[in-house]
Amino acid sequence: MQFKQKYQKYLYKLKNLIGGEPKYITIPKETLWFRTAPEICKYKTSVLCMANAQVCTDTHKKGIYIANRVLYSLSICLEYDKLLELGVFVLTEDIKVLDGKYEYREINPDRYFDKDKNLKPNVEPLDNENISHRMCNTILLSMNKAKNGIEKLFPDKYFDRNRDMCELFLSKDDIKKIRLKATYKFNPEKISSADNLREYIEANDYPDNIQKYIDDNILIKHEC
Repeated sequence: MQFKQKYQKYLYKLKNLIGGEPKYITIPKETLWFRTAPEICKYKTSVLCMANAQVCTDTHKKGIYIANRVLYSLSICLEYDKLLELGVFVLTEDIKVLDGKYEYREINPDRYFDKDKNLKPNVEPLDNENISHRMCNTILLSMNKAKNGIEKLFPDKYFDRNRDMCELFLSKDDIKKIRLKATYKFNPEKISSADNLREYIEANDYPDNIQKYIDDNILIKHEC
């Protein structure tokens, strides 16, 4: 509850950032993205990805999240204190996405903001607002391990050297533009719990190259 209240306060402050036309960026094809899930093979095809799309609790848009950094994706295991499987995805073509998690509100701003620029509550996105977006420089928080409601998963020095860490939300129009390239699971002889994974990450100075995890036999190939 404490985390939720702080997060809602943060959302309210976003009203100061509104204005102007919605901003877009292009994500080039062939770039690699990562996702963790209990059963990553459920995302083997675009049809399966769409079948497993979920509603984002922050935006109420429907789609799936993927990350541009492997450690960003693996951090979900730490956040939820559960080992998951890892999928490596590749974009099969360029995609144009909104540059910001809440930029979709600028498509039809009168629906989301009152005359005083205050954010209206409980506005559901229309189909033409359910557009893919990219969000960068996100601070990863743990809601399970914290003593005071929330805590950072990784120290500030990790974020200082990884400012380009981003998540990409893919809506139904863009889900068909990704392909599952490889799947991995944790080697049970090396990593048997989320705490083990945290220990490995901390001992190795927060590695963010998937090859490091493969070379150390932490991640092993898992065929669908």
